[in-house]
Amino acid sequence: MTSAAHVRDLRGFEQRTLTLARDAKGGLTVDGTPVPALKGCSDVDLGCSPSTNTLPIRRLHLGIGAAHTIQAAWVHFPDLTVQKAAQTYARLDELTYRLRERAVRGRAHRGRGRPGDRVCGMAANGNRHRPR
Repeated sequence: MTSAAHVRDLRGFEQRTLTLARDAKGGLTVDGTPVPALKGCSDVDLGCSPSTNTLPIRRLHLGIGAAHTIQAAWVHFPDLTVQKAAQTYARLDELTYRLRERAVRGRAHRGRGRPGDRVCGMAANGNRHRPR
């Protein structure tokens, strides 16, 4: 379970930051503000990088052909908004996983979003592969 994530986005001379942290009751805060819409999120997924998908992949220990769904706080880039997303990880073979995510609610912080699906495959090392 992710306890905190600190994001810094640098674009030209502009810098923006976002901090997600788990409070004493296990809920997530965004920049110090409790966000009830993120209740039940076990992980933080940085939308700009597949590397954060490696954490749940390794924690789940899926057998080949198995799948499991988690709730994640999905950080969108470049707007740094956060949205709860159901993410299903499926292990296709020894090194390849497929991720299917569906937004559960509107954006939790800093704006409004549109729910949708994103499907991609990835290896255990975080490298993206084409979906099968």
